[in-house]
Amino acid sequence: TINYGDGCVCRDGKFRKGVVVMHFSAPIRQTGAVLTITLKDYYVNRAHIEGKKVITNLTENGVHKYATLVDDGKVTWPNGRGFKYEGAKVVTQLSGMDTRTVRDDVYSIEGRNKTSYANGNVVVKNTETALIKPVACAWIVKGLLKIRINDRTIYINFGNGDCDNKAILKWANGEKEITLP
Repeated sequence: TINYGDGCVCRDGKFRKGVVVMHFSAPIRQTGAVLTITLKDYYVNRAHIEGKKVITNLTENGVHKYATLVDDGKVTWPNGRGFKYEGAKVVTQLSGMDTRTVRDDVYSIEGRNKTSYANGNVVVKNTETALIKPVACAWIVKGLLKIRINDRTIYINFGNGDCDNKAILKWANGEKEITLP
């Protein structure tokens, strides 16, 4: 349990208050271990953050794999605006697990999430093909992400595996190369 009490400024410069409860079924690096994180009257700066996050270690045969599930996520600002969030993601290590060097690690990310805003907008994101992220590159290098905003759908194609900050944004009537931050 991490209890920020009535609040304090943390090393990252953010003001936190409330309680974060983490329940470990076993050490998280152990296959089958489950970490459940729940929040009690928890705030970061002035945003009230609610919900539950569950991380499950699915590692097998030396392949590191984790599943993350966020349930009943909600962020509310002092003015009453905010959003609700739910999502699931699986991260699998594709290479580098046989070395002590982290820079050769490559991960696959698959998942879906839904964000519902107070103004009625709903954003749903799904990986159509796994997103590939090498540790040695600042960007996702491959994969297709589908994003639905209300009744409109766009796709982001992250490329063919080259480490660059380019992607293709595609929508019903066209497409455009974009620069990733």
